[in-house]
Amino acid sequence: MFTKEGMLESDQHTININGISAIGIENVLNFIYTAKLCLTLSNVQEVLAAANYFQLSTIVDACLNFLEGELDTENCIDMLIISENYSLTPLREKVLRFICSHVSEIAKGEEFWRLQESQIEQLLSSDLPVDCCEAEILKIALRWVLKYNAKSPEHLLRNINFKEIPVIEVEKVMKSLEVKRTDALYTAVWSLTVPQTNSKTSNDNKLLNHRGMELALIKIGGFE
Repeated sequence: MFTKEGMLESDQHTININGISAIGIENVLNFIYTAKLCLTLSNVQEVLAAANYFQLSTIVDACLNFLEGELDTENCIDMLIISENYSLTPLREKVLRFICSHVSEIAKGEEFWRLQESQIEQLLSSDLPVDCCEAEILKIALRWVLKYNAKSPEHLLRNINFKEIPVIEVEKVMKSLEVKRTDALYTAVWSLTVPQTNSKTSNDNKLLNHRGMELALIKIGGFE
């Protein structure tokens, strides 16, 4: 079915495509005519935007593979944003796993503060392996809450495994962040803290953190 707008465009010598750069279109056209695609960190997002607009799955897949190969602690936040903007689920899952496995390092950098509340919640609730103890995860989450003055941090804190954090460690985290007893955040944290029934500390645990643990079924000699 022809529309009036479509007929008007057929009479025009140029058609404006909002949100698509000349670099992106140039690379897409070059691929169509030569089957060659030159991707760099400086142009991949523009190429991806153009390929996504024209629904060129081959180029989208090429961009996805390139981004996965370039993933590191300095660009992982950018890649998480890109994966969400273009609904690249495989890339998003890989980036989330990467961030969790390097969270102690990433949380020390400026890029960490670009994460939105929904992304922080995704990371905390993902149950992916992390490279630090749960007390450190609590500290990272609280630092974000304090910086952005989150009004209702309870839904974030519920994703913390408080049962794995000895009370003494919770106290240390609160003290290091200078959270006052009169603060609502102080009350929120202690309302979720699980009293320990023994005197063990986090240093006594054989595992650094139980996040990402999976139950495996092993067969040996015919027995399960």
